[in-house]
Amino acid sequence: MVYLERQMEKHETAIAAAESFKMIAPAWEDVVEWVAQAWGELSAETIANGFKVDLQEGVETDDSQHQVDQIVARLEQLDLLDKRVGEVTEEQDFVDRVVNGIEYADV
Repeated sequence: MVYLERQMEKHETAIAAAESFKMIAPAWEDVVEWVAQAWGELSAETIANGFKVDLQEGVETDDSQHQVDQIVARLEQLDLLDKRVGEVTEEQDFVDRVVNGIEYADV
């Protein structure tokens, strides 16, 4: 989230200065670091409980969905969504795309 927020701040600064801006995808090293850090901060109990919750379809906290909705709305407002990619489904794995170079067919 922090990476995206920084990208949006850079976009706003560039627009204010009448400069061009292009969003930059995170390096795979950064993605791996984020994943490793997130997993490292979780207890074994939390991970086990997470899989129990994951098996219950449609379970999502209002706070996390609200945060995602806010970021998507801000990206749309700043016209920073990649229109070539289109909608991404739950089956499409971002880490596969970035780290493993796997490309998915258009949705």
